[in-house]
Amino acid sequence: MRHNEVTGSLPRAGLLSVGGQVVLWRHGVCRYLDKDLAVVREASLPNALPDQLRYATPRVSGGFIVLSGGDTLIVVDPADVSGAQLSVLLQVQVNGRAHGQVDDASTVWVADTHLRLFTKDQEGRWTDQEMAV
Repeated sequence: MRHNEVTGSLPRAGLLSVGGQVVLWRHGVCRYLDKDLAVVREASLPNALPDQLRYATPRVSGGFIVLSGGDTLIVVDPADVSGAQLSVLLQVQVNGRAHGQVDDASTVWVADTHLRLFTKDQEGRWTDQEMAV
C-alpha cells in the first residue's frame, strides 16, 4: 500500500478516471498513474490561465476534464499533452458558477445563466449558439 502525505489548508488531491486513464489531480497538476498507482508522468495547466482554475474541483465529462472558476470555464484534454503542459480544448467566459458537458472534441455544452452549445469546425474554430430553455 502506498501512502502520500497531503498537508496544508488547500483541497486534497482528487483521483479521477478519464478516458481509461487514472489520474491524480491537485492544484492544476495532473499526475498520470499506472496500474500499480505509481506516477508515470505529470502535466500542468498553462500558466496564463486564471489562478481560480488551479483550485477548482475537476469534473470528468466525455473523456475530458472540465474546470470552472471565477469567470472562466475550460475543457482540458488529458490525452493531449505538449511538453509538460495540458492542452486546453476550449476556454470560455462564463457568468459565475458554470457547468460544462462534453459530447466529443468538437461539441461542448456550457450552462451558466444561459445554455450555450459550442461546436468546432474543420478549421478548428469554435462557434457558439445560445439555446432557448
